[in-house]
Amino acid sequence: MDFLSRLTELMDARGLNKSTLSTNCGVPYTTIDGLYKKGYGNAKLSTIRRIADYFGVSIDYLLLGAETDDELKARLDINYHTLSAPGKKMLAELSEVLVASRKYESKTMKAVEMAEAKKTPALPEAEAGEESTRSQP
Repeated sequence: MDFLSRLTELMDARGLNKSTLSTNCGVPYTTIDGLYKKGYGNAKLSTIRRIADYFGVSIDYLLLGAETDDELKARLDINYHTLSAPGKKMLAELSEVLVASRKYESKTMKAVEMAEAKKTPALPEAEAGEESTRSQP
C-alpha cells in the first residue's frame, strides 16, 4: 500500500473528502488535490507532517506503512467507532479468541521446547520392531 492508499484509507475511516481534510489539517486544497493528480514525490515535509499530525500517525506510517503500537491502536479505535453494535460485539469476541489462541501458542511452544530439551532416547531397534508388529491386526 502506498502513501495515497493509506491517506485515502484514513480519510474514508473518518468520512472525509479532500476538501474537509484540507480545512481540518490546514493544508491548502490545491496541495492535497495535487498529491493525487501529480503524485507525492515532491511533497513538502511540512505538508506530510501536518497530515500525519492530523490523523495521529507518524510520517513513517504515511510514507512507508510502518505502524507503531500507538498507531495500530488508533487505527483499531477508528475502525471500532465505525462499527454497528453487532459489529462491535463480534470484534470483542474475535479479540478474545485471538488472545486465547496466543496463550495456547505460548503453552504449546513451551511444551515443545521442554520436550526438545529432554531429548528422550529413541527405542532400540528390537523394541521398535516389536512395537510395529503389536499395532498390526
